[in-house]
Amino acid sequence: MPPMTRPEALAAALADLDPAAGPVFAVLDGALDAVGKRRVGASSRRIGAYLRRNASDQTASISDRELDDRTRAWMREAREIGVKTEAGMGRWCYLQAVSGGRIGHQSDILTYVKSGDGASADTRVRMLMLSMVEAARAGQG
Repeated sequence: MPPMTRPEALAAALADLDPAAGPVFAVLDGALDAVGKRRVGASSRRIGAYLRRNASDQTASISDRELDDRTRAWMREAREIGVKTEAGMGRWCYLQAVSGGRIGHQSDILTYVKSGDGASADTRVRMLMLSMVEAARAGQG
């Protein structure tokens, strides 16, 4: 008998399940939730390390726990305004850190990031960060 393909093996495994044991997808949902929480935790740690390196003046005096709490809150905020990538979330967290958490309360900034006129929220956050760099350079020159 030739070996089964992956779809055949999955179909055979599902056929062998006891229907009285409950839905398979309930187990999968629980596993997916756990994976999602781990992914967010890992992302938060990476972004926190990025903030420690790149916004050291703003993060030096806070504990790792406080930085993680702020990072997670800023990441939630970034998702709410449409940011999808970890890089975009890192940029939003950086902007929040260097602004003392004020940028997320500026309605014109939020409107700009959410506007979606041909550019994603991630792109708009990147553009905001670039404009800050340009403004800082202009102020030094």
